[in-house]
Amino acid sequence: MSHLKNQYFIRKFVNIIDIYTANISSTFTSCLKIVFMSSLPIAIKTKQLSRFKQSSKCCILGNGPSLENSFKNGEVILEDCDVFCMNMFCMYEGFTTIKPTFYFLVDPDYFQPHNKSAEKELNNLIYKLNNDVTWKMYLMIPYTAAKGNLFAELKNPNIEIRYLNITAVDGFKGFRHFIYKYRLGMPKCQTVMNCALTTAINMQYEVAYLYGADHSWISDLRVDDENVVCYGERHVYEKGLKVHRYAQEFNMYTMLTAFANMFKSHYLIEVYARHKGVKIFNCTRGSFVDAYDRFYDFSKTN
Repeated sequence: MSHLKNQYFIRKFVNIIDIYTANISSTFTSCLKIVFMSSLPIAIKTKQLSRFKQSSKCCILGNGPSLENSFKNGEVILEDCDVFCMNMFCMYEGFTTIKPTFYFLVDPDYFQPHNKSAEKELNNLIYKLNNDVTWKMYLMIPYTAAKGNLFAELKNPNIEIRYLNITAVDGFKGFRHFIYKYRLGMPKCQTVMNCALTTAINMQYEVAYLYGADHSWISDLRVDDENVVCYGERHVYEKGLKVHRYAQEFNMYTMLTAFANMFKSHYLIEVYARHKGVKIFNCTRGSFVDAYDRFYDFSKTN
């Protein structure tokens, strides 16, 4: 028994050393990234976002396929909430009725399209924003994308562009929270939803309701007969499954690592939200995100 107990404490000690060493490395790397990729003037301006709030609650709409049923079943509470949306949500038929206040774009493809498909999507996005937005809306984009292609054609006077430092920051909890608080970085924005959530926390909303956060790509992940990793995307604004093949960029290991990093960011966000006194409820039925409390019974909100 004494031998087993010693082994237990040795393993525990080694685990603590591993975690501490990893945090030192992540903190140092994050500091370097902040120096080269973040902007202090942008961080100062971002602190002013709170004055655009019109409510103490916000509703964050992801583009997962579950969002359609959430609307049909009357589960989405927009009343007395500021609405956040993202990516190609402008293609959703309810966009002009919902009138979101904050619109988030993070994916580099929106600023420097790398193929014809991405370029077509960008053109559709710009067209919809130019022609459909008749209310005051803030377009939230990365500071590093300030010189992207989006701005040449975006001329809608109702849309005000606001920049964000989205530099991926990890490391010791106290360090992370200090950097997040002063808007010099965020948990890794592998999905735009992570960016929207962190921004909502820093804007000091009391409650954030999260919809369309399916994050269920793993269920459509496979390797085809040519040994190429494929995964599928399902969105509320388009029908069916959109399959991506990654012949060079990813293998199964790197793909699953990318997914793991994305889910890790949700855990970092949840810890930060508790630190800032902000409550996040995941209201997405069937969501793969387990970092936040689930909440469906809206009859108990009052």
